[in-house]
Amino acid sequence: MVHMASAQLELISSHPNWKLDRETIEVGRAGIAKARAVLEEAYERAEAQATAAATATAAASQLADNIQYRAKTQQTGGGTVTQLVIELPELAAAA
Repeated sequence: MVHMASAQLELISSHPNWKLDRETIEVGRAGIAKARAVLEEAYERAEAQATAAATATAAASQLADNIQYRAKTQQTGGGTVTQLVIELPELAAAA
């Protein structure tokens, strides 16, 4: 982050009583510094959340690529029953 020295630029001629006193200027600068810090923290959190979401999406995609499914048909006394069997090898191996 680049910090530049600031100066009050007088665009129109102003009344001497309109000038900000030193304390008001310092309070304003401190407020701006706090706002910048909060924005920077929010940006970093958003970036971390986006990275986590991308990682989770990639992991889910990899799992989806490994899903195996097949139809299983059985004759019963009441007719034919067809089941869809879905297998995820990584989960079966862990069990």
